[in-house]
Amino acid sequence: MIYYLNALLLMLLISCGGSDNDSSAGFPLPESQEITPEFLVDRNDVIWGFDFLPDGRILFTERSGRLFLLSPESQEIIQVEGAPSVRAIGEGGLMDLKLHPNFATNSRVYICYTPTNGRAVALGRGTLEEEGLTNVEQIFQTQDANSASIHFGCRIEFQNSDRLFLSVGDQNNPSQAQSLNSHLGKILRLNAEGDAPADNPFSGTDALPEIWSLGHRNPQGLAVRPGTDQLFSSEHGPTGGDELNIILPGENYGWPLVTAGEPAGELGESSEEFVDPILTWTPAIAPSGMTFYQGDLFIATLRGRHIRRISLSGDVVSSQGELVEEGEPRFRNVSVGPDGFLYFSTDDGKIGRVNF
Repeated sequence: MIYYLNALLLMLLISCGGSDNDSSAGFPLPESQEITPEFLVDRNDVIWGFDFLPDGRILFTERSGRLFLLSPESQEIIQVEGAPSVRAIGEGGLMDLKLHPNFATNSRVYICYTPTNGRAVALGRGTLEEEGLTNVEQIFQTQDANSASIHFGCRIEFQNSDRLFLSVGDQNNPSQAQSLNSHLGKILRLNAEGDAPADNPFSGTDALPEIWSLGHRNPQGLAVRPGTDQLFSSEHGPTGGDELNIILPGENYGWPLVTAGEPAGELGESSEEFVDPILTWTPAIAPSGMTFYQGDLFIATLRGRHIRRISLSGDVVSSQGELVEEGEPRFRNVSVGPDGFLYFSTDDGKIGRVNF
């Protein structure tokens, strides 16, 4: 299958004060490219999250609740026993995973999932050994799950070896995204042990201490910009109005009071009370996992059915383009491997890689 880069041809409009124009357009990337991917896995389940062992093998989740190890060179796949039990309903199940930054010495794996006893977002931790995932424990769970089975968020990103970020969607309960007494619609910052760091922005107040930022709908992508402390997040809007945000501690990103999607927010597309996205997309592309690669930001998109490449000049988007696969899969996640390839996973059970 062939990938091609379909550069957008309209001027980028950054959404600051509200506008009727589509802010998804950007300056074209310098050249069109054709890229031939190598496919390593072809299964039948959503491959939600994956990460790389020091030896280059890939640990990945299937949303229905199974965990696997893949050797990219031999393409051998083995099931890893010991994954936490999940309730795979709606958009929930076994979702993101990340290896601890010191995995080479502690073998720790962190997994985000919906537990069997409800529809909360849980964070588990285990030790990867030859016999499987051992010493598995749930170290955090959201307090306010409801009956909805959508908008879980559930992306993990380490800030450093001691702190991590966890995204939590509004679970179709928009009003809770504005409540500091709810985990829903938030990006959380946790210690590696699962408790709240003392220097979190709402520590010492009546708010839930894990909250890092609020006013989110369904943030399915998190990435820390290399060489900085900047946390980027991709977020699903309602109908249109998908967002790319730079996440700042203690800030409010407006959902559901402001949105560029439909139905319109009570306060329109923008308000001085809230932080504006640096980029929005209408029509919706449903951005999911993302990573920085060769200085650019790459985002897997579900509804858009492409990998989107975004170039930044400082904190401003300077261009964006689409890397599109002929079969038009729903791209769920994207990450950089230790071999320098850009890897991706899809909702139809594929893992592939490309090199630029």
